[in-house]
Amino acid sequence: MKYLVILAFFIAVNGQNFLQETPASSESLCESICAFSCKLYSSPSGLALDGCPGLCICEPYCVDNGARYTDGQLFSKGCNSCRCSNGKILCNDRACKPGRCQHNGELVENGASFKVDCNNCTCRNGVPICTTQFCAKSDTCRYNSQIYQEGEQFNMDCNSCICRSGHLQCTDLICPKKCVHNGTSYSEGEKFKIDCNTCSCNNGLSVCTLKACPPQPSKTCVVNGTVHKNGEVYKVECNTCWCSGGIQACTKMACKSKRDCKVNDVVHMDGDVYKIDCNTCWCKNGIQSCTKMACNPAGTCEYNGTMYNNGDSYKADCNSCICMNGISQCTEMMCPPPKPEITGACLQGALCPSPTSVILDGITVCCRLANQRLSIERVRETKDYTCRCSGPL
Repeated sequence: MKYLVILAFFIAVNGQNFLQETPASSESLCESICAFSCKLYSSPSGLALDGCPGLCICEPYCVDNGARYTDGQLFSKGCNSCRCSNGKILCNDRACKPGRCQHNGELVENGASFKVDCNNCTCRNGVPICTTQFCAKSDTCRYNSQIYQEGEQFNMDCNSCICRSGHLQCTDLICPKKCVHNGTSYSEGEKFKIDCNTCSCNNGLSVCTLKACPPQPSKTCVVNGTVHKNGEVYKVECNTCWCSGGIQACTKMACKSKRDCKVNDVVHMDGDVYKIDCNTCWCKNGIQSCTKMACNPAGTCEYNGTMYNNGDSYKADCNSCICMNGISQCTEMMCPPPKPEITGACLQGALCPSPTSVILDGITVCCRLANQRLSIERVRETKDYTCRCSGPL
């Protein structure tokens, strides 16, 4: 049975809206209603419309933070990946680092922008804020700048992938590590040559013979300032290297980290050079090595070549010092500069306080004693100078 239905439409003429009525059959009405949000199927399940020959079945969708996602569509929520499944949002439950978002398995820093399908997104405090444009569903997949069509298969290392509804579905096998030498990749167990040596790839490490190859002229290797001849085999940390035609090739073993030295609760870094008593020490990979010089007895002090025991007092210029547990502790007075030493014969012709000595004024040196050889001496106690007779002329 058919029904005559009047469909009403607004028509704009010269900026004004006019209502127009158009007769329609029940089938066209059903199609119009279904086309609004659903698809018309001949299916035993779905939403039935009275008078419609088929069933109106709506495709399920999901809404999150105002964004609408079609059934099966993947999207990110914080650092977690989510999927719209039959109208429900299913997400993994990883603890996210505050401030960062995750998109396509990669972390996006706070404030950074990225695209989700045709929408622009910005990471804000761990939450992606995106525009809500409706994107046309794509059946192609992209990986490493390569476009793959729906259903197309390809290999990713040892895993197989297929493009399904715009998303890659891959196996999750743990692939053996590869070796790389001079930009060439080698698979596990594969053999290759480096000069005259044969190498094989073993769990990502190049294991090679160590034969000395015939030297090539004027092709040396310089490592940390050291020149190695062509064909020379040498060590760099825990790895064995050889110079081949001016190019250094080395094994790639993981070396133990360098260790520091701890002496009397003091930590010295690897390579440090330092003093312990009178000896020089250095730290190398956690082991301390020192010179073995005989040091002064503990608690003694040395000043101007003289040894003082613990508690001894002595003079250092105008300052007083005391030896305390091997350390000289002195006053810090500013001493006057010493008077200049005067050499040569004493000048005669001036009156002197005594026949054998005179206090000098720093300018004139005078002393008078008949028929005697005169010399100048400094008196330590008074820091003055004297003239004295040193014998007959």
